Amino acid sequence: MHLNHRVFIYDQIADMMLDIGDYKNAELVFKDTMKLALQLGMAEDDNAMIEMSLKLATIYLYTGRMDIGVVGIRHCIAEQEKKLGAKNEEKEVDKNVAKDTKAALEEEQNTKVLLGKAYRHYGNYHMQLREFKEGKEMMAKALKVSQDVLGENDDTSFVIMNDMATCEILLENYKDAENLLKEAVVNSGRVKSSVQSALLSNLGALYIRTSRYEEAEHACQRGLTVAEKANDRMLMLPCKACLMKLQSLKKKVENDKEDDDED
Repeated sequence: MHLNHRVFIYDQIADMMLDIGDYKNAELVFKDTMKLALQLGMAEDDNAMIEMSLKLATIYLYTGRMDIGVVGIRHCIAEQEKKLGAKNEEKEVDKNVAKDTKAALEEEQNTKVLLGKAYRHYGNYHMQLREFKEGKEMMAKALKVSQDVLGENDDTSFVIMNDMATCEILLENYKDAENLLKEAVVNSGRVKSSVQSALLSNLGALYIRTSRYEEAEHACQRGLTVAEKANDRMLMLPCKACLMKLQSLKKKVENDKEDDDED
């Protein structure tokens, strides 16, 4: 019991270090925690081990060790997909088996959540490499898991939809991106999520890219209003940048018109 308590404490310490960006010490503590957990008999594919492995993989990505980081993420995806596949096979083989216990259902949900996180990290990895098609595919998988486990109106689902839309924009699939963002804007507005601000600023950026300036201004202004109500400065920034970009474009159009008149 004492050692189990130590594992929990070490994991919490590592999480705090990760949150404040102390990646070097977070890495050391995660490694020590995983070593201790294995000594206690925890299985390598236990969800607690997978969660720590995933956090360790993200540390590698944050600190520029991309190769080892992506190997870690792929490992987490493979393990979680294997567990869920085995679970589905068990249900198919014996459909008359008694319903899962509450603990078993929670464990299955945790397995899915970790898989969704791994998909999302892998998607971000592809986006960093400007592999937007692959990034979109991973984000689509992450979205399916998020909507299944957390629901369609959860902030995580909205954020993933925003990331997917960004991939679509960069792939120049503008209509698909617009449809995705509009759906997320409506749903996030229905539940009064502040993430709606990020979705609107991204929609505004899409409209700027496609020269729909009035719609862009409307979207970014709406996004700024949502961010101000939430008193979230980080969400305000892209909205303000969008509006400033529009002002700059308007001035350029006016100047070009004046030049044409003089000619």
